[in-house]
Amino acid sequence: KPKKISDETRNTDLTKNRHGEKVFDLFFRTLTPGRRASIGVVTGNGARWIDGCVFRRRPQTERILDGFHIVARAADALDKVRTAPHGADQEAGTARKGVRDPIKGARWALLKNESDLNAAQRARLEYIANTNETLWTAYKLKERLGMILRQGADAAAPLLRQWAADASLCGIAEFSKLGEKIARRHFDIR
Repeated sequence: KPKKISDETRNTDLTKNRHGEKVFDLFFRTLTPGRRASIGVVTGNGARWIDGCVFRRRPQTERILDGFHIVARAADALDKVRTAPHGADQEAGTARKGVRDPIKGARWALLKNESDLNAAQRARLEYIANTNETLWTAYKLKERLGMILRQGADAAAPLLRQWAADASLCGIAEFSKLGEKIARRHFDIR
């Protein structure tokens, strides 16, 4: 059963299907002044609406991007790279029915940690490495970002700046955008 948060005029269900600035703002409005004052740090994925809401309600609160959300953005970008050719084939009417596309079925191999792959998933990655340079580059960028974010802050800072530059210039739109965002916000990443 979803939790209810009450404001002065109504009850609002906070479920997985409800998110965004209005719900986050409602959360802040329901806090007592003391609870609101106790918030020192807010972590998130770097969405501008989060920063805006936190700044309006608690301007002195530190806003940081955490590794989980950054890697999740990289995984989303990687999945868009993986599915883009199939979507283009569907739109063009050139998708071949009944033909199994090894890349279409490689989602979990691309998203899992390398150490957690089974033999079939390793084979899919090897196939991608040999046949799809763009997808392989996107995969390696995601893996490198995860490795950087597991470092201590001092060791990670220059590596993260280099990763952002490499991603911005890689020619893959989804990773170029992520690289630009990380370059803008690298000082907020922990």
